[in-house]
Amino acid sequence: IGANVQLVQPKWGECVEECCGREFQKFLVHSPKDVSVLQKLAKDANCVVPVIGCMNFDAPRYNTKENSPDGSLLTVLDVLDFTNNAVFNYLVDKAQIERVILTTDDRQATTIVHHRLGDARHPLSKNVAYALTLARRSYRQTGGTQQANAFRRQVIDNPVRLSTDTKAQIEQAKKRLVEIQTNLKEANNEMGTKRKTLSDAKAELNNITERRGKVVQNLKISLDDYNNKKEEAQEAVQDVAEVDLEELERELAEKEKAVEESEEEKRVLMEDYKQKKDDYVEKKAALDSFIDAQTGLQGELDAYLAKLDEYRAKLEKIEKDIETFSNARAIREQERKEKVEELDSQKNDFVEHERLAANCTTKDNDGNDIGYKTWEEAEAEKDVFDINKGFEAADKFMESLKNKINREDNARERPYDEVRDLLDEAKSKLNKAKRTLKFAKEPNVLMKSLVKKRKEAVESTAHYVQKEVSGNFAYHLSKKPGCGGVLDVDYTNRLLTMKVEMKNKAVTNVAALSGGEKSFTTLALTLAMGELSEAPFRAMDEFDVFMDEVARKVSMDSLLAFARGDEEVSRQFILITPQNISGIDAKAKDIHVFQMQAPRA
Repeated sequence: IGANVQLVQPKWGECVEECCGREFQKFLVHSPKDVSVLQKLAKDANCVVPVIGCMNFDAPRYNTKENSPDGSLLTVLDVLDFTNNAVFNYLVDKAQIERVILTTDDRQATTIVHHRLGDARHPLSKNVAYALTLARRSYRQTGGTQQANAFRRQVIDNPVRLSTDTKAQIEQAKKRLVEIQTNLKEANNEMGTKRKTLSDAKAELNNITERRGKVVQNLKISLDDYNNKKEEAQEAVQDVAEVDLEELERELAEKEKAVEESEEEKRVLMEDYKQKKDDYVEKKAALDSFIDAQTGLQGELDAYLAKLDEYRAKLEKIEKDIETFSNARAIREQERKEKVEELDSQKNDFVEHERLAANCTTKDNDGNDIGYKTWEEAEAEKDVFDINKGFEAADKFMESLKNKINREDNARERPYDEVRDLLDEAKSKLNKAKRTLKFAKEPNVLMKSLVKKRKEAVESTAHYVQKEVSGNFAYHLSKKPGCGGVLDVDYTNRLLTMKVEMKNKAVTNVAALSGGEKSFTTLALTLAMGELSEAPFRAMDEFDVFMDEVARKVSMDSLLAFARGDEEVSRQFILITPQNISGIDAKAKDIHVFQMQAPRA
């Protein structure tokens, strides 16, 4: 197929490869019978069996004007030139070259593809399948979701096969190869020079190290000789009264001069050694830098350093979080301590109040409680008795009070302690009932919140499902020239409305369609809803009975393409039809044909 296609505008070569590059290496024959003949020829010639397509060679070239986008837009068809009508018709059917637009502006591509479902405010979006840009990106609209994907890897890595000047490409590749070889040779020569320089520096360093060792050794010998002579001189001074001091001083001066000369030589050698060492370090650093630049390890090092900075930032964040949690924990511990101290204080106050209450209780002669008066009652009766009346009057008054207390105590049915215990028990039951009511309300509130979230999720899912099914329905209808459609779902009234466009004629009542059009519309709806179904089996019975030949071919191709999609690999499709299936490659690995025997006469 690719041998019969010519690229008119070379700059769109990669976009054309992305659109229909998979079809260029296929072979095209006239009928299914020719498919078997070509396969046999390939096997006899010990060649790889090619991918073969079937197309009517006698059919005229398709009229794509009605199904093409706006004339101001550039399509893949506009940048190609065909010498064969069958190849033209095949690429229109398989790759939709008349509906794939080319643009240099990614923003324009996004806008056009986003409104391709038929918005009247965007006429440029009509009949647009998807868009390709020079930035090697493709923009598609699937339902309510827009996808922007990079070109296939084989398109980016391989040269354009439809280039008009192949010789120029070969010459350019040869020049590029010569240039790369020249750069590699120069790099190798420079690396050899650097290695030789490094070797010389190492040899010089070893020589300096050896000379320094000799000088140090001679210096040590001279110092040892000097120390020995000094010790001999001291012994001679001690043992002999007369000694030649001038000779000793002369020898001492000679030795000191030798030591100074050795020190000066040592200093010169050390400076030379440091200079050579610095040269060695500098040359070694230059060589290391050159090797790093040649091997490309700097990029990996930068990546590792970036990851290290990222991990350091995460570690600092974690340490800050730990510090925050530690401070919060210390605050909580302090609050808990204060609460414990407050509870202890309240407990002490409660014990004190109990003690005071016990002290306020009146005892009889046997030590039993006979009741008590509140503070208000005591205040009200504090002026009842005058203490100036004497002890006898006070005794009579106390006796009358005791009698009154006894009468009051006898008049009561239950003592004070029993009433207080009953009150405490009632308070405990009331608190328990309040806690039970609180615990019973919490699941109810949680369930209401979950029901609300689930309802919102269901409504959102239903909305996007309607958008995606509508987009899929329009996509499958558009595979037949001049067809389109939209689905409208009213979940409240449980109503599904289809707006179908057949041969540029809009129809809202499906009953107005012909039998073949109804079958094709039903098939498109089934495929649109099938993409959201998780059933492992799909079966369709006599779906093409009322279709014409064109609609039957489009429907069968759509079904096969849908069944071979990446998302349908794990599912099995069962298609039952009484029609002729000669247009299907029955020898394909993923197709199994079971044909009933003809009825006997």
